Amino acid sequence: MAALTRSEALEATSEPSAVLAEDSIDAVEIAALERALRDSEAERRAMFDTATCGRAYVDPDTEQLLHGNPKLREMTGWTNDELVELRWPQLLNVADVERNLPELERLRRGQVREIVFQARCLRKDASLIPVRVWAMVVRDESWRPLRMLVTLEEEDAD
Repeated sequence: MAALTRSEALEATSEPSAVLAEDSIDAVEIAALERALRDSEAERRAMFDTATCGRAYVDPDTEQLLHGNPKLREMTGWTNDELVELRWPQLLNVADVERNLPELERLRRGQVREIVFQARCLRKDASLIPVRVWAMVVRDESWRPLRMLVTLEEEDAD
């Protein structure tokens, strides 16, 4: 592997322990990068897990739910083990998904960064609750989809 410069190593937070040439970066700097990555991951996890909205990480290719936060589990009545058996559109009323298919397709193709729409969340007990849906795809530098983040915010049922 080619040696990384200090700035390249700082940008390469996904693999801070990569094999580096001795003259590019030292062990103290590697340890600092690893600590920063752990801290960043802990902050991200805390924001995800304590959010007041239901959130899920989703596989962008299959739409399979990968993990739902505690609020999503509370909103839907499903456990995380049950949620990960679902595709995220299954959390919504079918008519709401069909009405928003053009925007969902634009999101999948990378034509828009995120979409927002009103829908009804289908709970495990078959009841419906009104929600605002935010969906975005996280992409790498080559614009390949890495993860999808879906957020459901409960709305008043006026």
